[in-house]
Amino acid sequence: MLFLGGAVVLQDTKNRANQLFLLWVVFNIIWMSANYLENVQSFSLVNREAFLRLDLGSGIIAASFILLFIGNYINNKKITRWESIYILPALVLAGLSYSRLLIEKTSIAANGGIQFVEGKLFPVYGAILIGYFLVACIALFRSKQHTTPEVRKQMRPVAIGLFSAVTITLGINLFLQNILSPEVFRIGIYAMLLFIIGVAWSIIKHEFLQVHFVMTELLLLGLFGTLLARTILSRDIADIYINIFSLLVLLILGAALTKQHISLNEITSHLAAVNMQLQEANDGLKEIDKMKSEFISVASHQLRTPISIIRGYLSLIKDGEYGKISPKLAGVLREMNEMNSRMVSLINNLLNLTRMEHRRITYTCESVDVVNIVEETIDGFKLASAKKLKLKLEKTRKINPRCFVDGEKIREVLGNVIDNAIKYSNDGGIVVKIEETNNEELKISVTDSGVGMSADDASHVFEKYYRSKSTEKQSGTGLGLYICEQFITAIGGRIWVDRTELGVGTTFAFTVPHNPRGECMIAGNSEVLMEVQSTNSMV
Repeated sequence: MLFLGGAVVLQDTKNRANQLFLLWVVFNIIWMSANYLENVQSFSLVNREAFLRLDLGSGIIAASFILLFIGNYINNKKITRWESIYILPALVLAGLSYSRLLIEKTSIAANGGIQFVEGKLFPVYGAILIGYFLVACIALFRSKQHTTPEVRKQMRPVAIGLFSAVTITLGINLFLQNILSPEVFRIGIYAMLLFIIGVAWSIIKHEFLQVHFVMTELLLLGLFGTLLARTILSRDIADIYINIFSLLVLLILGAALTKQHISLNEITSHLAAVNMQLQEANDGLKEIDKMKSEFISVASHQLRTPISIIRGYLSLIKDGEYGKISPKLAGVLREMNEMNSRMVSLINNLLNLTRMEHRRITYTCESVDVVNIVEETIDGFKLASAKKLKLKLEKTRKINPRCFVDGEKIREVLGNVIDNAIKYSNDGGIVVKIEETNNEELKISVTDSGVGMSADDASHVFEKYYRSKSTEKQSGTGLGLYICEQFITAIGGRIWVDRTELGVGTTFAFTVPHNPRGECMIAGNSEVLMEVQSTNSMV
């Protein structure tokens, strides 16, 4: 016990729980030694009485320290001045153990044991002693209400060991002192091994008090040596049986604990090696991801200039600045303009992605007319006529179009969704619908007549780089809808797939909150916030 207490406190000398555990061990050893020596028949009555009084004094102090230790460990805090009052009754009664108030007189019984006549305060002594252990046991068993699962696992073996040891020790040493023979009476001392076993089990299996296993192995070795010596030096047949039984129990328990630790140690070593490999791989992936982001950013910026020049020349040619164009050339120009627009969209998506990864997106919150934004976005999709698709807008009559959001982000999201609808539809039409929900927000939906989407694709379509299996033949990066979801989430809205069925088209829907009080929703979203500019001018 002394070895275990020293090992615990040396593990962390500043930890209050460890210090209290060592104090309990010291006073418990004093109690066990005095309890043993008071029944050595070769000593005089005066000496045995002195050990008896030391037995009572050290026993109740040990009980108070076990209560303080358990309370401190469970609550994970230092003992305050008020909590230290718990030890005062123990100190007072320990001092009174040398007076006649606890032990009036002593004598030697016929069986060789020491007897005493209880003083007036002995019932108080017994009640407080029982109270210390009872409160400690209750605290252990009720610790699940305000501790973590890890601490509960640690305390369960300790609670069982303490409860078992206290039940036996109090039953024998407190109530049967004047009845049992010295040989049987000493079972009360040995019962404390149950608590030590509980602590050792919790140390090995659940890292209780964070003591290394080798210390517990040495403890078990010390216990084994002690019990083996007692077995060899047994004085009678009863003593032999008791010592052999204790030795066998310790051997079985020690073997089980050692086997358990070896298995856990192998698993821990393997996990540590795997964790190291994963950490190295993760560092490598972070470096690669950083290089990828830098490359995409540089490449996208370099591509914007020539793409913009190409768009300008296409516009000039279409307007007849370089001469009259034939109908056949006009069709080619429309195709070139469409490809150019897709390239611009791709570059913008890549740039938005790198800005998001580096938290450099700027949101400008102001009062905007969402219906006007939708109408202007639809008018801008002239390429819809190239596929002979009908682009139709539906809206309910009573709509409050004013929303306090980033209008450009709404325009970009809607444009991306309509562009996808056109890309994956070959005939029929596209319907954009605006309606007002009961949640003080506008709902905008885009329904196409394309290839449709499965429920499995719908559950992943807003993930970065995800491409639907039904649209793999089309070009794309899988970034557009991911960026849309980031923008809509940032302004306090939602985006989802409203219809999932292959072969009948797809409906994408998203919401835009009104925010009538002019509160920028982005400011409350720390996960997506990059930079917010707010214009409080509700019209």
